[in-house]
Amino acid sequence: MAVILWWMSISDTLIDILDVPPREVRSDEAQSFATYKNYLLSLSKFILAHYGDEPACFASMHSRCSDDKLETPARNQKLTSGDEAAIRKSLFNCWHTELVLRLPTKTPDLIRYANHWSPVQAYYAIYLCLRAYLRSSGDGVADTHATTLKTISFQLEQRKLLLPFWNVVCSGGSGDASLKDVEYRNLPSGIRVRAISSLSNPRVQDFWHWLAMMLRTTRSRHLKLRLEDKNTRKKFATKTGTPRQSYSAAQRKEVCASIPATSIFDFLLISSRATSSPGCSSNMARTRND
Repeated sequence: MAVILWWMSISDTLIDILDVPPREVRSDEAQSFATYKNYLLSLSKFILAHYGDEPACFASMHSRCSDDKLETPARNQKLTSGDEAAIRKSLFNCWHTELVLRLPTKTPDLIRYANHWSPVQAYYAIYLCLRAYLRSSGDGVADTHATTLKTISFQLEQRKLLLPFWNVVCSGGSGDASLKDVEYRNLPSGIRVRAISSLSNPRVQDFWHWLAMMLRTTRSRHLKLRLEDKNTRKKFATKTGTPRQSYSAAQRKEVCASIPATSIFDFLLISSRATSSPGCSSNMARTRND
């Protein structure tokens, strides 16, 4: 529940920070910036349409969680003082990270500077909330991004843990650049995913196609990183023992199948890394009045 409420407030803040007039898209960096902005805008529009705006949305979400009978994982043992201290620390850092994220929206002249790191702050606010949730449920998984996100994706596959859209995950795939044959779990019944342009204006009625593209392209990035990993190259070494530089279709599909299901939280991690890279100057957007 806390994760959902956190994302609702953070997504609106990100849109405020990224709310700059559309420009002619020329460079690859500008296209990437426009794409991520549209992803966030599609999420924000969906939340506003289905759950309402702050502060009324919180009561709406609480009621919806009860109506949908979301699962609360049972703890196998009582929380220790160490557990409580770790949870308190995670939530303290979570709240303060969100506060830092929100501050620039009060001073528009700071937006161009804050914009570079706002996706990072949004991701860490969510990540720290996830860590608090896992610790409170007695799940002692390692405090690493990969392990935490893998655990959350597994729980989303196995349990009725979060409301739409936070519960949707993407898995499998052909292993090629387009990732054909991926499977989406927890999409509303009757939704048949279709292609959509990442540079088009997001509409609420197209939301599930935006979300599918978001998860699919995130998974494609994970696949690219996994194929470039030295351990993967060694695993599929050539007959002479040379680390592999290129893969067959079957090998790519095998590697893709080994990647955990992709969730919205994986997207947040990828977007935080993509938009905070030192060379991504297009993210230094100007003020809303520019």
